Amino acid sequence: GLIACGTNWIHELFSVLFSFVLHKMIGWECATSVPKCKKAILIGYPHTSYWDIEFILTFPIYNIVGVFWAYGPPGWVGWLFGQILVGYKKKGVSQAEQIEAELDKRDCCWVALWPEGTCQKIRYVSTGFYYMAKTANVPIVLMVPNHHTKKYYFSEPLDVSDMSVEDVFTWVRLNIEKFDG
Repeated sequence: GLIACGTNWIHELFSVLFSFVLHKMIGWECATSVPKCKKAILIGYPHTSYWDIEFILTFPIYNIVGVFWAYGPPGWVGWLFGQILVGYKKKGVSQAEQIEAELDKRDCCWVALWPEGTCQKIRYVSTGFYYMAKTANVPIVLMVPNHHTKKYYFSEPLDVSDMSVEDVFTWVRLNIEKFDG
């Protein structure tokens, strides 16, 4: 069965709403089983629309959170939804260390990221997700939305403790080809 994790009621309410919109109204479906690990860094690729947030908000049972800047309106929205708030202004503490500290506080949590950091077509992908997973000692799970078939796919969890960043990117590319072909 699924792993039950605590979420706040606002996150739960929006999860039900977004799940209904994503699955019933728009017609998306999950084409693979969802991994059963309690903690993970979940990366979605490709990030093609600001509406991609629906994917991470549809699984409240996993307490999937995003990473929001802790300042200004994004920080207020993130706080309201119970998201992890990070900032670049904390001296001597990397964002990966901030994520690790937040994961240590929670029994069950997937941190969802879109590694491109933008919806625009770019020639690079940030390696931050790799360092977050490595620092927090949690696996990486890849979620690939296929916009042509309206199906999304989850990979099996990947333990990155003994892998280089290049090995992880090779694994990501192979899974994207498998799911998005």
